Amino acid sequence: MDCNVRPATESDVSFISEAEKSLFVDAWSKKGIAEEFTNEYAKLFIAEAGGAKVGYCIVIESFDEADIVRIGVMPEFRRNGFATSLLEYVFEDGDRKGIMFYNLEVRKSNSPARALYERCGFLLEGYRPGFYSSPKEDAAMYRYERTGN
Repeated sequence: MDCNVRPATESDVSFISEAEKSLFVDAWSKKGIAEEFTNEYAKLFIAEAGGAKVGYCIVIESFDEADIVRIGVMPEFRRNGFATSLLEYVFEDGDRKGIMFYNLEVRKSNSPARALYERCGFLLEGYRPGFYSSPKEDAAMYRYERTGN
């Protein structure tokens, strides 16, 4: 299934909010997501396939660095390359702005996500003990450096 990634608009807030609730125990509120559209450093992206919204990514940019603070693909659409497409789009968008470094944190136990990030070139930098709650868990911290952009 082909994937199209595009910048999110305020009309995507409901989808992102519903996705958050189904994907994360620490889901962002609809209001919090909407507020990101007023944050000049925040960039939100939507992945679509077959006419459906299948995933999203929220990135906070600062100078030559960006934090991928949220990325999610709806469970019924996983393992189709949509998360990879989202990351590739984020990197291409960042290339145009001179972003060289990307950081993200993920639950230590989230092996599928960690494998994805490592396939995409992220390197494990270390662990942040007890970062997550519900349940309490360490965060694996990853960093990716763009070269040749």
